Amino acid sequence: MDEVEKLIKQLGDYDLYARSRAMNALIKIGAPAVPALIALMKMDNEALNDKDEAKEVRANAVFALGQIKDVRAVPVLIEALACGSSWVQERARHALEKIAKSNPGNVEIVKAVPALIGMLKYEDAVVRRKAVYALRIAAAILGDSTFVNAIADPQERIRQSELIRNSVIPELIGTLKDDKQSVRRMAAEALGEILEKCVTLKEVEEIETHLHEALNPTKKQLKKEEITAIGFEISNLWTAAAKKKNELAQDKGILLPDVPKPPKGRKGIYQATRVMRNG
Repeated sequence: MDEVEKLIKQLGDYDLYARSRAMNALIKIGAPAVPALIALMKMDNEALNDKDEAKEVRANAVFALGQIKDVRAVPVLIEALACGSSWVQERARHALEKIAKSNPGNVEIVKAVPALIGMLKYEDAVVRRKAVYALRIAAAILGDSTFVNAIADPQERIRQSELIRNSVIPELIGTLKDDKQSVRRMAAEALGEILEKCVTLKEVEEIETHLHEALNPTKKQLKKEEITAIGFEISNLWTAAAKKKNELAQDKGILLPDVPKPPKGRKGIYQATRVMRNG
């Protein structure tokens, strides 16, 4: 049995300090330890989730993968977002963030986005919220010039830009209709951050188009309770998009109408929705 295998076994030791030492040793070994840690993460989920100690083993493995920052761990970390342990989920979220930030230009980060989008359809609201948060991180990183410029293939740069515009943004807007407030709020914050990073009027207008489509009564007549559910987030995003357009227009010397401030409360929600529907 080699050193890595011994350390992997020690992650399940009854002694807390032994587990901690094993985890730190695996982090110090780095990339050579990644395949064994990934294999540990691929163990039967139900068997692991039924035992508290097994959860701790997975949590420690996830933490180690996050510290090593190897992109090979991205697929198993995405799977960990949907496991039955909130502790493991939280560590997986942080690990994905560390890996993404430490690997600018790596297309494996881009490939992770469709899997995260798929998780927005999970019944478990906690999983949906973690997926939204991970998408929020992914969108911020994929929209960062440092990450984009590090992508060697020009066509790959175009694809990652289209991924945000055509997949991430529409899915996050769709998530504004989620029945859980925490999920809706996380999606709204993610969209707000994407709006803030927009550098052209066209980018902002594309987001506005997606917002309009989400509220298009010819596709689906929203009920009052649905408007209430998404209203606060929609109202804020509608105003933020208009303000961003004004900022960008002023930089280019283009005059746009002033942004109206919708009244607060339910009246403001209906006004924002009505204005967006009518264009």
